[in-house]
Amino acid sequence: MTRLVGSRLCYTTLLLVVLWATSPGLMAQCSLSVDATVSNDGSSSVIVGGPVTATLTATANCPPTDSSPCTINPASWSWSYTVLYASTQAGPYGNPPQGASYTVMIDPPPDGNPSKTKLHATFNQAGWWKVTPTAAVTYTDTCDGNWGPVSGTANDLIVDVIGVQKIQFQLPGGSWQDMPVEGLYVATGTTVKFQAIIAPSDASWPSGYPVWGGSCGAEGTGPTTSVTFTVPSQSMSDYHTITAACGNTVTGAIIRYGPDQATLSLDYVPEDSSSNSYVATMTYKLWVPDTQGIGQPDSDGGYAELDTVDFNQDTDTTLNEVMQYPFSNGEETSQTYVIQTGILNCANGEYGSGELNYTTPPSYGWRSGPTNERRGLSSCAAGSDSMNRLGQVVQLRSRPKRFPAKNSVFKPL
Repeated sequence: MTRLVGSRLCYTTLLLVVLWATSPGLMAQCSLSVDATVSNDGSSSVIVGGPVTATLTATANCPPTDSSPCTINPASWSWSYTVLYASTQAGPYGNPPQGASYTVMIDPPPDGNPSKTKLHATFNQAGWWKVTPTAAVTYTDTCDGNWGPVSGTANDLIVDVIGVQKIQFQLPGGSWQDMPVEGLYVATGTTVKFQAIIAPSDASWPSGYPVWGGSCGAEGTGPTTSVTFTVPSQSMSDYHTITAACGNTVTGAIIRYGPDQATLSLDYVPEDSSSNSYVATMTYKLWVPDTQGIGQPDSDGGYAELDTVDFNQDTDTTLNEVMQYPFSNGEETSQTYVIQTGILNCANGEYGSGELNYTTPPSYGWRSGPTNERRGLSSCAAGSDSMNRLGQVVQLRSRPKRFPAKNSVFKPL
Protein backbone atom coordinates (compact mmCIF):
# COMPACT_ATOMS: atom_id res chain seq x y z
CA MET A 1 0.00 0.00 0.00
CA THR A 2 2.69 2.40 0.94
CA ARG A 3 4.74 1.42 -2.07
CA LEU A 4 1.76 1.82 -4.32
CA VAL A 5 1.06 5.30 -3.08
CA GLY A 6 4.72 6.13 -3.43
CA SER A 7 4.60 4.89 -7.00
CA ARG A 8 1.61 7.00 -7.80
CA LEU A 9 3.24 10.00 -6.29
CA CYS A 10 6.31 9.54 -8.44
CA TYR A 11 4.20 8.98 -11.53
CA THR A 12 2.10 12.06 -10.90
CA THR A 13 5.17 14.22 -10.47
CA LEU A 14 6.66 12.91 -13.70
CA LEU A 15 3.44 13.63 -15.57
CA LEU A 16 3.41 17.23 -14.37
CA VAL A 17 6.99 17.73 -15.55
CA VAL A 18 6.16 16.39 -18.98
CA LEU A 19 3.11 18.59 -19.25
CA TRP A 20 5.13 21.70 -18.31
CA ALA A 21 7.76 20.99 -20.90
CA THR A 22 5.38 20.34 -23.79
CA SER A 23 2.36 22.52 -23.27
CA PRO A 24 2.44 25.73 -25.44
CA GLY A 25 0.95 27.73 -22.68
CA LEU A 26 3.68 26.74 -20.29
CA MET A 27 6.65 26.73 -22.78
CA ALA A 28 9.72 28.86 -21.87
CA GLN A 29 9.83 32.08 -24.02
CA CYS A 30 12.98 32.82 -26.22
CA SER A 31 13.89 36.39 -27.24
CA LEU A 32 13.92 37.73 -30.78
CA SER A 33 17.50 38.69 -31.78
CA VAL A 34 19.48 39.42 -34.95
CA ASP A 35 22.87 38.20 -36.16
CA ALA A 36 24.46 40.35 -38.93
CA THR A 37 27.62 39.99 -41.02
CA VAL A 38 29.42 41.97 -43.74
CA SER A 39 31.93 40.57 -46.22
CA ASN A 40 33.98 42.51 -48.80
CA ASP A 41 33.29 41.36 -52.35
CA GLY A 42 36.72 42.53 -53.57
CA SER A 43 40.05 43.79 -52.29
CA SER A 44 40.29 45.50 -48.93
CA SER A 45 42.63 48.07 -50.57
CA VAL A 46 41.40 50.59 -53.13
CA ILE A 47 42.70 53.84 -54.60
CA VAL A 48 41.12 57.12 -53.57
CA GLY A 49 37.61 57.23 -55.00
CA GLY A 50 37.71 53.55 -55.96
CA PRO A 51 34.50 51.50 -55.59
CA VAL A 52 33.92 49.21 -52.62
CA THR A 53 31.18 46.55 -52.68
CA ALA A 54 30.26 44.28 -49.79
CA THR A 55 27.53 41.71 -49.03
CA LEU A 56 25.33 42.21 -45.97
CA THR A 57 23.57 39.23 -44.41
CA ALA A 58 21.26 39.11 -41.38
CA THR A 59 19.47 36.30 -39.56
CA ALA A 60 16.55 36.57 -37.11
CA ASN A 61 16.73 34.28 -34.10
CA CYS A 62 13.52 33.13 -32.34
CA PRO A 63 11.13 34.86 -34.72
CA PRO A 64 7.45 34.86 -33.68
CA THR A 65 5.18 32.14 -35.06
CA ASP A 66 1.52 31.96 -36.02
CA SER A 67 -0.93 31.69 -33.16
CA SER A 68 -4.51 31.04 -34.27
CA PRO A 69 -6.33 33.05 -35.31
CA CYS A 70 -3.33 35.40 -35.85
CA THR A 71 -0.86 35.00 -38.71
CA ILE A 72 2.68 36.44 -38.75
CA ASN A 73 3.35 38.88 -41.60
CA PRO A 74 6.66 38.84 -43.57
CA ALA A 75 9.57 40.39 -41.67
CA SER A 76 10.51 44.00 -42.38
CA TRP A 77 14.29 44.53 -42.58
CA SER A 78 16.34 47.76 -42.57
CA TRP A 79 20.02 48.61 -42.46
CA SER A 80 22.04 51.49 -41.01
CA TYR A 81 25.77 52.09 -40.60
CA THR A 82 28.46 54.12 -38.88
CA VAL A 83 31.69 55.37 -40.50
CA LEU A 84 35.00 56.02 -38.71
CA TYR A 85 38.44 57.06 -39.99
CA ALA A 86 42.07 56.61 -38.95
CA SER A 87 45.32 57.78 -40.54
CA THR A 88 46.98 54.42 -39.77
CA GLN A 89 45.57 50.93 -39.36
CA ALA A 90 46.45 50.91 -35.67
CA GLY A 91 44.15 53.89 -35.14
CA PRO A 92 42.77 55.46 -33.14
CA TYR A 93 39.56 55.60 -35.17
CA GLY A 94 37.34 58.62 -34.94
CA ASN A 95 35.09 60.85 -36.98
CA PRO A 96 36.36 61.54 -40.52
CA PRO A 97 38.41 64.76 -40.72
CA GLN A 98 36.77 67.90 -41.98
CA GLY A 99 36.56 67.87 -45.76
CA ALA A 100 37.04 64.10 -46.06
CA SER A 101 34.05 63.10 -48.16
CA TYR A 102 32.61 59.63 -48.67
CA THR A 103 29.45 57.92 -49.87
CA VAL A 104 27.84 54.75 -48.49
CA MET A 105 24.68 53.29 -50.02
CA ILE A 106 22.83 50.10 -49.09
CA ASP A 107 20.50 48.50 -51.62
CA PRO A 108 16.90 47.95 -50.51
CA PRO A 109 16.58 44.35 -49.24
CA PRO A 110 15.25 42.16 -52.07
CA ASP A 111 11.85 40.50 -51.67
CA GLY A 112 13.18 37.03 -52.34
CA ASN A 113 15.72 37.18 -49.50
CA PRO A 114 15.06 40.35 -47.54
CA SER A 115 17.82 39.70 -45.01
CA LYS A 116 20.60 39.81 -47.64
CA THR A 117 21.64 42.90 -49.61
CA LYS A 118 24.61 44.91 -50.98
CA LEU A 119 26.62 47.86 -49.63
CA HIS A 120 28.39 50.27 -52.02
CA ALA A 121 30.95 52.86 -50.86
CA THR A 122 33.58 55.29 -52.12
CA PHE A 123 36.09 57.23 -50.02
CA ASN A 124 37.73 60.41 -51.31
CA GLN A 125 40.57 60.70 -48.82
CA ALA A 126 43.45 58.31 -48.28
CA GLY A 127 43.48 56.50 -44.95
CA TRP A 128 41.86 53.62 -43.12
CA TRP A 129 38.06 53.63 -43.18
CA LYS A 130 35.82 51.51 -40.95
CA VAL A 131 32.18 50.90 -41.86
CA THR A 132 30.02 49.08 -39.29
CA PRO A 133 26.57 48.01 -40.58
CA THR A 134 23.59 47.28 -38.32
CA ALA A 135 20.53 45.23 -39.34
CA ALA A 136 17.11 45.69 -37.76
CA VAL A 137 13.99 43.50 -38.11
CA THR A 138 10.36 44.09 -37.21
CA TYR A 139 7.53 41.50 -37.18
CA THR A 140 3.79 42.12 -37.12
CA ASP A 141 0.78 39.82 -37.30
CA THR A 142 -2.79 40.03 -38.57
CA CYS A 143 -4.02 40.83 -35.10
CA ASP A 144 -1.94 44.01 -34.81
CA GLY A 145 0.76 42.27 -32.82
CA ASN A 146 4.24 43.78 -33.06
CA TRP A 147 7.71 42.45 -32.36
CA GLY A 148 10.65 44.82 -32.73
CA PRO A 149 12.46 46.56 -34.11
CA VAL A 150 15.30 44.38 -32.89
CA SER A 151 18.81 45.05 -34.22
CA GLY A 152 22.16 43.34 -34.51
CA THR A 153 25.51 44.90 -35.36
CA ALA A 154 27.74 43.28 -37.97
CA ASN A 155 31.51 42.95 -37.96
CA ASP A 156 33.59 45.93 -39.17
CA LEU A 157 34.28 46.44 -42.87
CA ILE A 158 37.80 47.95 -42.97
CA VAL A 159 39.05 49.49 -46.19
CA ASP A 160 42.57 50.75 -46.87
CA VAL A 161 42.17 53.74 -49.21
CA ILE A 162 45.48 54.58 -50.93
CA GLY A 163 46.47 57.92 -52.46
CA VAL A 164 49.33 60.37 -52.96
CA GLN A 165 50.20 62.46 -49.93
CA LYS A 166 52.84 64.71 -51.54
CA ILE A 167 55.65 64.90 -54.10
CA GLN A 168 59.32 65.24 -53.17
CA PHE A 169 62.29 66.20 -55.36
CA GLN A 170 65.98 65.34 -55.37
CA LEU A 171 68.59 67.52 -57.10
CA PRO A 172 71.83 65.91 -58.33
CA GLY A 173 73.93 65.06 -55.29
CA GLY A 174 71.21 66.22 -52.92
CA SER A 175 68.68 64.63 -50.59
CA TRP A 176 64.91 64.26 -50.83
CA GLN A 177 62.97 67.44 -50.09
CA ASP A 178 59.32 68.41 -50.22
CA MET A 179 58.23 70.34 -53.30
CA PRO A 180 58.14 74.06 -52.41
CA VAL A 181 54.66 75.52 -52.27
CA GLU A 182 55.88 78.38 -54.49
CA GLY A 183 57.12 75.89 -57.08
CA LEU A 184 60.47 74.20 -57.67
CA TYR A 185 63.16 76.61 -58.97
CA VAL A 186 65.75 74.65 -60.93
CA ALA A 187 68.45 75.54 -63.46
CA THR A 188 67.62 74.76 -67.08
CA GLY A 189 69.31 71.53 -68.16
CA THR A 190 69.09 69.89 -64.73
CA THR A 191 67.82 66.34 -64.31
CA VAL A 192 65.59 66.13 -61.25
CA LYS A 193 64.32 62.98 -59.57
CA PHE A 194 60.82 62.94 -58.08
CA GLN A 195 59.11 60.55 -55.70
CA ALA A 196 55.50 60.25 -54.58
CA ILE A 197 54.87 59.75 -50.86
CA ILE A 198 52.08 57.27 -50.14
CA ALA A 199 49.12 57.84 -47.87
CA PRO A 200 48.41 56.20 -45.52
CA SER A 201 52.02 55.74 -44.49
CA ASP A 202 51.55 52.06 -43.54
CA ALA A 203 50.11 51.08 -46.93
CA SER A 204 51.74 49.75 -50.10
CA TRP A 205 51.32 51.08 -53.63
CA PRO A 206 48.87 49.09 -55.76
CA SER A 207 50.26 47.71 -59.00
CA GLY A 208 50.43 50.42 -61.67
CA TYR A 209 50.38 53.35 -59.24
CA PRO A 210 51.13 56.16 -58.86
CA VAL A 211 50.80 57.43 -62.43
CA TRP A 212 53.12 60.30 -63.41
CA GLY A 213 52.21 63.10 -65.80
CA GLY A 214 52.17 66.86 -66.29
CA SER A 215 53.39 69.39 -68.83
CA CYS A 216 57.03 68.78 -67.82
CA GLY A 217 56.98 65.45 -69.66
CA ALA A 218 56.96 63.13 -66.64
CA GLU A 219 55.54 59.72 -67.44
CA GLY A 220 55.38 56.14 -66.26
CA THR A 221 54.18 54.45 -63.09
CA GLY A 222 55.77 53.59 -59.78
CA PRO A 223 57.08 55.52 -56.78
CA THR A 224 59.75 57.56 -58.65
CA THR A 225 60.44 59.24 -61.96
CA SER A 226 63.11 61.55 -63.43
CA VAL A 227 62.79 64.57 -65.72
CA THR A 228 65.43 66.65 -67.51
CA PHE A 229 64.32 70.26 -67.90
CA THR A 230 65.65 71.55 -71.22
CA VAL A 231 63.20 74.35 -71.99
CA PRO A 232 63.80 77.54 -69.97
CA SER A 233 60.99 79.52 -68.41
CA GLN A 234 60.25 82.89 -69.97
CA SER A 235 59.29 84.36 -66.60
CA MET A 236 58.58 83.37 -63.02
CA SER A 237 54.98 82.67 -64.01
CA ASP A 238 55.96 80.39 -66.88
CA TYR A 239 55.99 77.05 -65.12
CA HIS A 240 55.75 73.41 -66.05
CA THR A 241 53.75 70.98 -63.94
CA ILE A 242 54.39 67.50 -62.61
CA THR A 243 51.57 65.29 -61.34
CA ALA A 244 51.37 62.04 -59.38
CA ALA A 245 47.99 60.31 -59.30
CA CYS A 246 46.51 57.41 -57.35
CA GLY A 247 42.82 58.20 -57.43
CA ASN A 248 43.70 61.68 -56.18
CA THR A 249 46.19 63.91 -57.99
CA VAL A 250 48.99 65.97 -56.44
CA THR A 251 50.50 68.69 -58.64
CA GLY A 252 53.81 70.56 -58.40
CA ALA A 253 55.08 73.55 -60.39
CA ILE A 254 58.59 73.91 -61.83
CA ILE A 255 60.33 77.15 -62.85
CA ARG A 256 63.36 76.54 -65.09
CA TYR A 257 65.73 79.47 -64.60
CA GLY A 258 68.49 80.65 -66.94
CA PRO A 259 70.40 80.96 -68.99
CA ASP A 260 70.80 84.69 -68.41
CA GLN A 261 70.20 86.73 -71.53
CA ALA A 262 71.06 90.27 -72.56
CA THR A 263 71.50 92.52 -75.56
CA LEU A 264 73.47 95.74 -75.68
CA SER A 265 73.04 98.34 -78.43
CA LEU A 266 75.10 101.51 -78.93
CA ASP A 267 73.56 104.40 -80.88
CA TYR A 268 75.87 107.25 -81.88
CA VAL A 269 74.34 110.69 -81.23
CA PRO A 270 76.29 113.77 -82.44
CA GLU A 271 75.71 116.81 -80.30
CA ASP A 272 78.10 119.33 -81.90
CA SER A 273 81.43 119.42 -83.69
CA SER A 274 83.47 118.93 -80.54
CA SER A 275 81.42 116.47 -78.52
CA ASN A 276 79.97 113.10 -79.31
CA SER A 277 77.94 110.70 -77.23
CA TYR A 278 76.74 107.13 -77.35
CA VAL A 279 73.47 105.89 -75.88
CA ALA A 280 73.93 102.40 -74.47
CA THR A 281 70.65 100.50 -74.30
CA MET A 282 70.76 97.30 -72.29
CA THR A 283 67.96 94.76 -72.38
CA TYR A 284 68.44 91.84 -70.05
CA LYS A 285 66.70 88.96 -68.34
CA LEU A 286 68.63 87.69 -65.34
CA TRP A 287 68.07 85.04 -62.68
CA VAL A 288 69.45 84.75 -59.15
CA PRO A 289 70.48 81.10 -58.77
CA ASP A 290 69.69 78.52 -56.11
CA THR A 291 73.13 78.10 -54.54
CA GLN A 292 71.76 76.31 -51.45
CA GLY A 293 70.15 73.46 -53.38
CA ILE A 294 66.74 73.97 -51.81
CA GLY A 295 64.77 74.51 -55.01
CA GLN A 296 64.32 78.23 -54.35
CA PRO A 297 66.27 81.31 -55.56
CA ASP A 298 68.69 82.92 -53.13
CA SER A 299 66.65 86.12 -53.55
CA ASP A 300 63.85 87.48 -55.68
CA GLY A 301 66.23 89.66 -57.68
CA GLY A 302 69.35 91.79 -57.56
CA TYR A 303 71.24 94.43 -59.56
CA ALA A 304 72.75 94.52 -63.02
CA GLU A 305 75.88 96.67 -63.12
CA LEU A 306 77.43 98.67 -65.96
CA ASP A 307 80.96 99.65 -65.01
CA THR A 308 83.29 99.57 -68.06
CA VAL A 309 83.16 100.55 -71.69
CA ASP A 310 86.16 99.46 -73.79
CA PHE A 311 86.63 101.48 -77.02
CA ASN A 312 89.01 98.94 -78.47
CA GLN A 313 92.48 100.33 -79.17
CA ASP A 314 91.48 103.97 -78.91
CA THR A 315 90.84 104.06 -75.19
CA ASP A 316 89.41 102.14 -72.28
CA THR A 317 86.78 104.11 -70.46
CA THR A 318 85.98 103.21 -66.88
CA LEU A 319 82.82 104.92 -65.77
CA ASN A 320 83.15 107.34 -62.91
CA GLU A 321 80.49 105.40 -61.04
CA VAL A 322 79.12 101.92 -61.33
CA MET A 323 75.66 102.10 -62.79
CA GLN A 324 73.31 99.73 -61.01
CA TYR A 325 69.99 98.66 -62.44
CA PRO A 326 67.60 96.48 -60.44
CA PHE A 327 66.14 93.30 -61.84
CA SER A 328 63.63 90.71 -60.73
CA ASN A 329 64.17 87.08 -61.58
CA GLY A 330 63.11 86.27 -65.12
CA GLU A 331 61.74 89.74 -65.81
CA GLU A 332 62.95 91.36 -69.02
CA THR A 333 64.26 94.84 -68.28
CA SER A 334 65.64 97.67 -70.44
CA GLN A 335 67.96 100.47 -69.26
CA THR A 336 69.84 103.23 -71.08
CA TYR A 337 73.05 105.12 -70.29
CA VAL A 338 74.59 108.04 -72.22
CA ILE A 339 78.35 107.75 -72.74
CA GLN A 340 80.17 111.01 -73.52
CA THR A 341 83.35 110.74 -75.60
CA GLY A 342 85.46 113.17 -77.63
CA ILE A 343 87.49 110.64 -79.57
CA LEU A 344 84.86 109.68 -82.10
CA ASN A 345 84.75 111.85 -85.18
CA CYS A 346 82.69 111.15 -88.25
CA ALA A 347 83.51 113.75 -90.89
CA ASN A 348 80.74 113.16 -93.38
CA GLY A 349 77.86 113.26 -90.88
CA GLU A 350 76.40 109.93 -91.84
CA TYR A 351 75.51 107.93 -88.77
CA GLY A 352 74.10 104.52 -87.96
CA SER A 353 73.79 102.08 -85.09
CA GLY A 354 75.12 98.68 -84.15
CA GLU A 355 74.20 95.95 -81.74
CA LEU A 356 76.06 93.32 -79.77
CA ASN A 357 74.20 90.23 -78.58
CA TYR A 358 75.61 87.92 -75.93
CA THR A 359 73.53 84.93 -75.02
CA THR A 360 76.18 82.46 -73.82
CA PRO A 361 77.43 83.54 -70.40
CA PRO A 362 80.65 82.31 -68.74
CA SER A 363 80.15 79.43 -66.35
CA TYR A 364 80.36 81.61 -63.25
CA GLY A 365 77.63 84.01 -64.23
CA TRP A 366 76.62 86.61 -66.78
CA ARG A 367 78.59 89.39 -68.38
CA SER A 368 78.14 90.92 -71.77
CA GLY A 369 81.08 88.89 -73.04
CA PRO A 370 84.68 87.91 -72.31
CA THR A 371 86.95 90.95 -72.09
CA ASN A 372 89.10 89.78 -75.00
CA GLU A 373 86.20 89.72 -77.44
CA ARG A 374 86.07 92.53 -80.01
CA ARG A 375 83.41 93.19 -82.57
CA GLY A 376 83.53 96.13 -84.95
CA LEU A 377 80.56 98.44 -85.36
CA SER A 378 79.78 100.11 -88.67
CA SER A 379 78.29 103.18 -87.07
CA CYS A 380 79.58 105.78 -89.51
CA ALA A 381 80.25 105.98 -93.21
CA ALA A 382 82.89 103.73 -94.66
CA GLY A 383 85.42 106.54 -94.83
CA SER A 384 85.71 106.99 -91.06
CA ASP A 385 88.63 104.89 -89.94
CA SER A 386 88.21 105.61 -86.25
CA MET A 387 84.62 104.42 -86.27
CA ASN A 388 85.31 101.36 -88.36
CA ARG A 389 87.90 100.26 -85.82
CA LEU A 390 85.49 100.74 -82.95
CA GLY A 391 84.89 97.75 -80.77
CA GLN A 392 83.54 97.61 -77.28
CA VAL A 393 82.95 95.42 -74.32
CA VAL A 394 80.53 96.35 -71.63
CA GLN A 395 80.78 94.39 -68.40
CA LEU A 396 77.18 94.03 -67.35
CA ARG A 397 77.12 91.87 -64.26
CA SER A 398 74.31 90.73 -62.05
CA ARG A 399 74.57 90.46 -58.32
CA PRO A 400 74.63 88.79 -55.76
CA LYS A 401 77.13 86.12 -54.77
CA ARG A 402 76.85 84.13 -58.01
CA PHE A 403 79.27 86.56 -59.60
CA PRO A 404 82.66 86.70 -57.84
CA ALA A 405 83.80 89.83 -59.65
CA LYS A 406 86.02 92.39 -57.95
CA ASN A 407 84.16 94.69 -55.56
CA SER A 408 81.05 92.56 -55.93
CA VAL A 409 78.45 93.66 -53.38
CA PHE A 410 75.09 92.01 -52.91
CA LYS A 411 72.32 94.59 -52.88
CA PRO A 412 68.92 92.91 -52.79
CA LEU A 413 65.84 94.63 -54.12
